[in-house]
Amino acid sequence: MTKESIESEANLIIVGDVLTSGNVQTKIIKTHKKASSNKASSNCCFIKRANCSLYRITALGIALLIVICACFVIETIHDTKYIDEAANYGNNDEITLDPKHDQTYHKELVDFINKKANSTWKARYNRFATQSKYIFEHVITRSDSNHRPKNFDISKGSKEELLGDTLEHVKNLIDSTGGLVLPKHFDSRERWPLCRTIHLPLQQGSCGSCSIVSTAAVLSDRICINTNGTFQPQISIEDLLSCSSASCSGSNFAYTPIHYWITDGIVTGGPYGSYEGCKPYTISANCGAPCVLNFDSLNRELKCVKKCVSTYSKSYQEDLIKGKSGYWLKAGKYHTRFSKDFAVLSYMVEQSIGYEELIKRELYLNGPLLACLSIHDEFQHYDRGIYQENTYQNSTTLYGHCMKLIGYGVENEEKYFVYANTWGSNWGSDNGYVKISTKFLPEEVIGAIYVKE
Repeated sequence: MTKESIESEANLIIVGDVLTSGNVQTKIIKTHKKASSNKASSNCCFIKRANCSLYRITALGIALLIVICACFVIETIHDTKYIDEAANYGNNDEITLDPKHDQTYHKELVDFINKKANSTWKARYNRFATQSKYIFEHVITRSDSNHRPKNFDISKGSKEELLGDTLEHVKNLIDSTGGLVLPKHFDSRERWPLCRTIHLPLQQGSCGSCSIVSTAAVLSDRICINTNGTFQPQISIEDLLSCSSASCSGSNFAYTPIHYWITDGIVTGGPYGSYEGCKPYTISANCGAPCVLNFDSLNRELKCVKKCVSTYSKSYQEDLIKGKSGYWLKAGKYHTRFSKDFAVLSYMVEQSIGYEELIKRELYLNGPLLACLSIHDEFQHYDRGIYQENTYQNSTTLYGHCMKLIGYGVENEEKYFVYANTWGSNWGSDNGYVKISTKFLPEEVIGAIYVKE
């Protein structure tokens, strides 16, 4: 038997004594199949063990996913309960028109403005428009607070509650900016383009919260500006609305929310449906521009709930942001009844640079402002151009309205201020912004300063 005849994967067995006997038997037993069989068996076991491990990992993953989903559902239910407690409005998600909407009156108003030869603005019929005589027929929203009465008693207010740092700030602004040369056109969005909140549209929804929505926006912008863009929170409308003001019935004193921000602080919170921040806004924005204020459905108490939604990473106390200073640039004439310092403010400004110049300097140096004025029925139909108050002779004053003042300019020798309205980006043709002639100055203008600790 040759060496080559022995297969490599076999055992050679010799039977008998090679030296003493010629009877020698040889037998070749192939073993590679058995080895292969053992190897296959081993591989099979390995595959089975791998499959078992895979099944176990998959089962654990599914179980973990179920636990996460369960936690999410529980937190959502918890947050829903919180939202209901914070603002039980019965949010007006469906668009409803005022049943007393006088279509003929409003269409005549729009036609008159658009046909007027010397009109500086154009109107567009707004099916959500209403009339002042139908606005305040119902009981105004009540409010509840753990801290103070919502309707601030102006007659009993301290100097800090009434004026803040008004006289000092205005005097310094007049005296220290005499050599300041202002540009003909100015827009806060262009001067501070990296401040995110300056560019956001404002929407008060089905609530008389224009003052609070505008105030929260101004504070957010000012914080970004005062920190050179290093700190950009979005101040919570919800927190400011429920804890500092008269809630959906509006604030009877525009400076009160600013003073509250300085003394108590406000947490963060995004707009309706954003789920951003500690206390996001809970009032629906899907009800028109402007929303019809149904006081029957809004006649509920608003609770000042000092806790964040459970999905937020910070506690309420950890999230609080406090301001440094607040001040008036222009106060209503009736304010002089409550403090002689308001008369001092008026005299100081009118005998020097005047309100228009003062407001422009403040805008250019420090950023957006809270501005409140009386609007007429026709304002609801604004589309574009420079709005002139009371263009239609039969229009009446609708109500006091607050917006965010962000800039100024001039067109065809007509000077104007630029405002961000609180009726959403669908109002008008400029994403919710409006130009108003400086002939009609706002009745109240307020600013604030933030200093990061």
